[in-house]
Amino acid sequence: MTICECSIHVEFEDVDSFGMVHHPNYLKYFERARSESLRRRGHSFTQLREQGIIFAIAKVEIAYMIPGKLDDECVVRTQCLKQRMASLHYHQQLYRENECLCEADILMVCTDLNLTPRRWPQFLRNII
Repeated sequence: MTICECSIHVEFEDVDSFGMVHHPNYLKYFERARSESLRRRGHSFTQLREQGIIFAIAKVEIAYMIPGKLDDECVVRTQCLKQRMASLHYHQQLYRENECLCEADILMVCTDLNLTPRRWPQFLRNII
């Protein structure tokens, strides 16, 4: 499936007192990249919520290899590996030049506003 790339600049607010990216911020970078991927395909989380569609994270497996640092210019690579009726399995990697700093496998579930799992709408199945 298609790989979407999203640029990330490591800001002062992202790092700890040692100048390294604080570990929960990698998940924020990955979330930002998934949001950007959706926007590039003509949709937004706000529009989907207005249609009664919410995405919930069901599982995250993350590996930290090399610390990101203040002012790094990075790229998040996002790829949907598997699509099921109500879930998506994403693989995401954060790169600084040719070095993979962090990678994660993320299971995302499509739900209604009551957080009940639901099928992916056809228009989303066709673009992911």
